[in-house]
Amino acid sequence: LTIRPVDFFRLISDSGKSYAADIQTDPVKVEPQSSKKTRTIFIINDDQKLIKLIIGEIKGENKETVEVSI
Repeated sequence: LTIRPVDFFRLISDSGKSYAADIQTDPVKVEPQSSKKTRTIFIINDDQKLIKLIIGEIKGENKETVEVSI
């Protein structure tokens, strides 16, 4: 299976607007019953202490919202 990690994450602003990653890796090939490490980078303001991410297939129905305190 080859996936694009950027298709699974969105940063949500305070106003509710969603943003794709600022820096992303190339598509990743994942073998059955395995995992891979990769990076998806969002650039945020230095003073931002709480970020909200939507995680799940962007075009799919099952997404989860996660808040992360920095």
